[in-house]
Amino acid sequence: GARRMGPDAERAFGLACLALVLKPGPTPPALSETLLLSMFRLAETTTDPFRAALATPDLDEPTRDALLMSLANAGTPAAADIARTVQGRCSRLGEGLIAVLVARNAGTLAPAELDELMRVAGGAANVAFPVRVQAAWLWMKHSRKTGDALAALAAGARSAEETR
Repeated sequence: GARRMGPDAERAFGLACLALVLKPGPTPPALSETLLLSMFRLAETTTDPFRAALATPDLDEPTRDALLMSLANAGTPAAADIARTVQGRCSRLGEGLIAVLVARNAGTLAPAELDELMRVAGGAANVAFPVRVQAAWLWMKHSRKTGDALAALAAGARSAEETR
């Protein structure tokens, strides 16, 4: 089938999936991946519903993490602004996702935000490996060390080529 249904249908389906995820009780495991992918697409089309969803009283940690994953996947400044509303009240995974999302959209970071990125890159936030790589690169970018990193990589590549 088609990979896209069109923005209006995708938004409606994403909102229905978000409502299902926010219902009390466990999400059926067989639906988890489909729901998450639908929420990812919803966050790409509109982030507004996530502000209210994250403000839901007694929101459980796995659901909050899924909402933050959706916002991180969208990667927009609006997504970062919404994610910041729950910063400091999330699981380590959630805090790591927020740190990366904020860093992707910020001109500068405070020292504490740089420290958090370093922890995420080092594996302290239980995020997926690609997110850890993003955290490492964003730490280098915001620390103004990308030139040094690229020079070290190039030197390593030359060294490896010379030993062949």
